[in-house]
Amino acid sequence: MKNRTHSLLGAEAGWIARMAWRDSRGKRLLLLLFTSSVIFGIGAIVAIHSLRENLQRIVEEQTRTLLGADVILETRQPPSPQLEAFTHTLPGNKVREMRFRSMAVFPGPGESRFVQVRAIDGPLPFYGRMETDPMGPDEARMPGPGKAIIEESLLLQMDLSPGDPIRLGEKTYTIEAALIRMAGESEVTGFFAPRIYIPLEGVEETGLIQQGSIIRYRTIIATSEEHLPVLKESIRENRGTFFVDESVRVETVEGRRRSLERVLNNLLDFLNLIGFIALLLGGVGIIGAVNVYLLGKRDTIAILRCLGTSSRTAFSIYLGQILAFGMFGALIGTGLGIGIQFVIPVLLASFLPFPVDMHLSPSAIATGLVFGWLVVGSSALIPLLGIRNVSPLRAIRASIEPPRRALKDPFVWIAGGVLFATLMIFTFHQSRRPEIALAFVGGLIAALGILAFLAWALRATLKRFQSPSSPYAYRMALSNLFRPNNRTLLLITTLGMGVLMVNTLLQVREGLLDQVNIESMEDAANVILLDVQPDQKDELVRFLTEEELPPHDLLPVVTMRVAAIKGRTMREWRAMENSPVSRWITTWEFRNTYRDHVLDNAEVVSGEFVAVHDGTEPFPVSLSENVVDDMGVGIGDSITWDVQGVEIQSVVSSIRQVNWQAGRQNFNVVFPLNTIEEAPTVYAISVRTPDRIETARLQNALMPRFPNISLIDLSLIFASVEEILGKAGFVINFMAGFTIATGLVVLAGAILGSRYQRLQESVLFRTLGASKRFIQTVLTLEFILLGTVAGLAGILLSWIAAWALLTHVFNIAFQLQLLSSLFVLVAVAALTWLTGWLTSRGIAGQPPLVILRKE
Repeated sequence: MKNRTHSLLGAEAGWIARMAWRDSRGKRLLLLLFTSSVIFGIGAIVAIHSLRENLQRIVEEQTRTLLGADVILETRQPPSPQLEAFTHTLPGNKVREMRFRSMAVFPGPGESRFVQVRAIDGPLPFYGRMETDPMGPDEARMPGPGKAIIEESLLLQMDLSPGDPIRLGEKTYTIEAALIRMAGESEVTGFFAPRIYIPLEGVEETGLIQQGSIIRYRTIIATSEEHLPVLKESIRENRGTFFVDESVRVETVEGRRRSLERVLNNLLDFLNLIGFIALLLGGVGIIGAVNVYLLGKRDTIAILRCLGTSSRTAFSIYLGQILAFGMFGALIGTGLGIGIQFVIPVLLASFLPFPVDMHLSPSAIATGLVFGWLVVGSSALIPLLGIRNVSPLRAIRASIEPPRRALKDPFVWIAGGVLFATLMIFTFHQSRRPEIALAFVGGLIAALGILAFLAWALRATLKRFQSPSSPYAYRMALSNLFRPNNRTLLLITTLGMGVLMVNTLLQVREGLLDQVNIESMEDAANVILLDVQPDQKDELVRFLTEEELPPHDLLPVVTMRVAAIKGRTMREWRAMENSPVSRWITTWEFRNTYRDHVLDNAEVVSGEFVAVHDGTEPFPVSLSENVVDDMGVGIGDSITWDVQGVEIQSVVSSIRQVNWQAGRQNFNVVFPLNTIEEAPTVYAISVRTPDRIETARLQNALMPRFPNISLIDLSLIFASVEEILGKAGFVINFMAGFTIATGLVVLAGAILGSRYQRLQESVLFRTLGASKRFIQTVLTLEFILLGTVAGLAGILLSWIAAWALLTHVFNIAFQLQLLSSLFVLVAVAALTWLTGWLTSRGIAGQPPLVILRKE
């Protein structure tokens, strides 16, 4: 009996499979298009999941090469005898390094360039390699005496080659090789100032090492596995005590790895959520598409019911169809993701400190297939449940069969709950921070709700208010946006979500670029001169005045560090659990200033700014908002400063809000006049040159007279920032484009699903005498209106999102980027029209007899 039951069940399953396959004839391409709504979402998820696994593997494999050493100790002042003695006791090999920025002169081209100089007394790195052209005999290397290894991009820019001379200050070096890649560093490291390696011995002969120069003194240490625990323990014991007293910043392999993983994970989480949005919208598209598909199958289902087929069997036939084609779509999406995973590392190459060797990830493939198929199945289940209610009587009274409301079916709500639970499980599976996942899902639901409301409001408005004086074709196109089965709500939601993401990214990118675009600010300086010594100040000002480049600002700079806050030393704050004082404050070398006024790019938001003091301690100081929280202070709190060995007392008198914009200098801490003028001081001077040619002429004129002064060309920095943001934006927009692509696929599916209805309308128009051109005009206007409305809705929400990001995350003012928004709007309208036109071809040209014969 049991065997017979199994045989019957097997026969029934086989019959259902054959019926599902036969019934799909003529509609297979349409079914594939419907299920292809999830292709782009699955592809993005597989690619990002695989990339995450590969990056984690590479980070684990190349742990030490991320730093190139085991430990790096860094100070902003020459190491004290106590620190030198302590460093000498640490086990392992050590290389000393001095890092500073300066001007490099290239006698051949007769040009100069702002560079970052790295003077070392031994071969680097300890782990990994310094890739150069020509390559040295060892992976670790250092330039020979009188030689320099220079960033490859700088050599190409200056048309130089090994053997050519380069002058740093008062000393000339010979180019030994081009630096291609340094272990643990990405291409971005040399974007703002190209790297130049020189020997540490003889660096004083350049004349660039002077009082007040901004120099980082580093000791790079690597030891054997046997002595590594001793080194780590010694570093751990002194990190919160001796190193705080000596203002030593410690960088370890573990710290570098955590920092890199945090940055990579944040980026990959964001990209993965983009894929999640595409998958979610694909699920929404499947609900609508399957509903449209089943509308044309209800008569067939009614006939099957008349022939004795149970509602369960009929339901199984169409569920099998959708699941089979859904699996096929999931396989295509997985294949797409496998291909994309090899493209994304190329796009991210500039930001990664190591080359990426991609391997296929079985878990990523399984994740894409399983979750993709679950989304297809649970999405399709919502409209499929309506099949159970198709009566056999529909076969003879289809025109009067009352539709059953799906929202009254409890199983529809259960299916919706399964879909939501699937998406939530996926979100938490992909994100390591549940609070971020919840916030994202909440924001996504809010955005979808707003878009749906806007679409509903549009339909209601168009239905109620139409102008009789408008052209007839225009009125018909508007009417199509609220006619039955028009999918306006679905399409505006999906396309609007894509526009929301893309335009938000564009708005934020343009907002960030505006902060450094000094070319758009007529009164802003575009050149800053650093490390101006006191005995050079007056001569330099006269020189600039003679060159008709009068200084904008002349700002004194005094180096100091925090010794105590509110009476407690940095050691005490560092040892305290949940300390309100950030760790970086405890070892940071501040560069503060004194003046009698607030610069025009800042305003006092709390307290009173003191311009001139009576010269007695404590001195009133003004802090910028961005350091107030990190210091854990407020108005009236005391701060003790260590000014190169001399302690001074101060009290917070005011807090300023600073607009940190290129060409607008400012400081975190400002003293009034008559306070710290006697401290060792250097000056920063800003000027504005009319163009790049004048900047280059100024560089060449300054070098012989003031070789120690560094000239920063802010226009070059702006170009570098634009390039970096452009690359990062391209990666994100590349992924965000999947959401747009999903919306277009949903659009194509909806149009194909209503193709027969459009064909009937076309024949009716043609029967009444309408021309082919008139019908094409109606369709064109409808698609353009649909894309425009979706674009406007997405752009409106993107402005809100960009405002929130810029003001609350980046702390800069939000300005509407109307030109980029207009471009996005036109592009989406054009893509919508093109997709609609391609999927509606032939409708306008159908003769009236086509439908009449079918009837």
